Amino acid sequence: MQSVNSEYYIAYCRARDSNSFNSSCVMASSNPANPNPATKPTNKRSLIWTHFRECAEKQASCDLCGMKVPTAGNTTNMTKHLNKYHPNEYKEIHEQQTAAKKSVEDAKKQKTKGLQTLEQSIERTQGYAKESSRRINIDKALVNMLVTDLQPAKIVEDEGFKRFISVLDPRYSLPSRRTIMRQSLPELYETKKRDLLEALGRIDYCSLTTDLWTSRANMGYITVTCHFITSDWSLKSAVLSTKHVDESHTAINLAAILKAITDEWNITDKSVKNIVSYFHRSTKASDKLKVIQARLNLPEHKLIQHVDTRWNSVFYMLRRYLEQDEAIRTTLCLLDRSDLLIASDKTAILKEAVDTLQPFEAVTTEMSSEKYLSASKIIPLAKSLMMISSQKTSELAAKLLHHMRGRFFNVENNPILASATLLDPRFKKFAFSDQSAADKIARTVVAQCASQPSLERISSGAETSASNEVSASSELNPLWQFFDQRVAEVRATRQPATDAFTELQQYLRMPLIARQDDPLEWWRNNEAAFPNVKQIATKYLVVLATSVPSERLFSKAGELISARRSTLKPKNVDMFLFLNSLDN
Repeated sequence: MQSVNSEYYIAYCRARDSNSFNSSCVMASSNPANPNPATKPTNKRSLIWTHFRECAEKQASCDLCGMKVPTAGNTTNMTKHLNKYHPNEYKEIHEQQTAAKKSVEDAKKQKTKGLQTLEQSIERTQGYAKESSRRINIDKALVNMLVTDLQPAKIVEDEGFKRFISVLDPRYSLPSRRTIMRQSLPELYETKKRDLLEALGRIDYCSLTTDLWTSRANMGYITVTCHFITSDWSLKSAVLSTKHVDESHTAINLAAILKAITDEWNITDKSVKNIVSYFHRSTKASDKLKVIQARLNLPEHKLIQHVDTRWNSVFYMLRRYLEQDEAIRTTLCLLDRSDLLIASDKTAILKEAVDTLQPFEAVTTEMSSEKYLSASKIIPLAKSLMMISSQKTSELAAKLLHHMRGRFFNVENNPILASATLLDPRFKKFAFSDQSAADKIARTVVAQCASQPSLERISSGAETSASNEVSASSELNPLWQFFDQRVAEVRATRQPATDAFTELQQYLRMPLIARQDDPLEWWRNNEAAFPNVKQIATKYLVVLATSVPSERLFSKAGELISARRSTLKPKNVDMFLFLNSLDN
């Protein structure tokens, strides 16, 4: 049997829908071998009918094999028949149907192309929101371009660049140069710095190269570059720091700068500082540490980071590390960060260092108290620290002892510290290891007492009073005139230094008060007995031996002149700090 050409049939379907010509004519011309067009359906739209003809009600005959197939008003059975007995013809029909369907869909898309919703039209007339991911990504790409090509941030203000960006994306508005330099660039720097710190924490060795150079503005700089090999054997390089050098390029100065840079990047040596920094940066690590602490029944204490301006923060960091040593080692191993582990022999050295520094930390804490005297403690505490350090065998103890002997070599002959110690009723002469130094400062205190105007007035007044008493007594009773005259002469020969010496000796003979007692309270209760010595005591006991009170004031000043009060005038800052320092 002959098959009907599918292209003619598709044309027939389109023509029939448009009613542009007689369907019977098309059918007759499409299959001239069929003289009876009425036997071929004229209203069948499926391509399946190219291989079937309707032979009875709800029944079709296959043109390929003559088999009669029930239709039931649809082409399902005919499709199954074609797929089962005539697969090649079925494949051809299926491909034609798929192509026709795609053609229709493409036509529909073409008609709707270019049409926008009202919301889309409005969006295209507005810029990107500040939190838009598109804007954020473009901002990052812009900063990366400036960094990669070393372009000046001023490029965002160039008219040509603005027009170029407007053509690329009209909705994107360029950030200002100020925003790039004060926000975008620092944010990118901190992100990349954290990444590099993480990478450097995983290596064992690195090399540094450095160079000194001068800018066109005649400013000296030093640049330090780090080179290291990663775990996959890739050679990496990164500029760690470029610092302005405004001092002489001596070996000592340059070494200090290099040391500061390597400390900042934690590559000076494997240390407790690196471990603590890792746990402070990684939330995962700190959370894991808490779990391990609980399992090992250790105190759930956080690791302490040291502060460059406070030496005792290093002590606290080491002490806390040793307390949590087992938990830290377990956590690092579980997190595959064994590269940070400190060797056992170095842990022993850390324990020795903490033991050596313990008395120094105690002295620092005591001297930092703002409500107690401090200058009078220098001599006894220095003596105690040197004695304790001399009993230890560590290298650190030996170095500390060497420096203390140099710094406190002649401390008992320091007039200010010695006077404060002598006039502190807790110490007096007992704090001196050199008795001659104690006697010397006692003579100095006596001399200062004697030279006070108040004592001279008292002596002069006593002489005048004695002379008047003798005259009055002689007039009343001449019998005692000779005796009274001798007494008056003795009283007249008294010197201010004699009275001062007597008063100081009385003070020194009194028993010491307990070290925990308040020396100012003692003077408050006994000032009447030592009217001259008390004047000298107020002069020296007021001296402070530390800068802690000033540092606390600077801290308060920083809080006062904050971002919210950055426009405070100097006179107002002065008044605020003055009033704040007063007791309420």
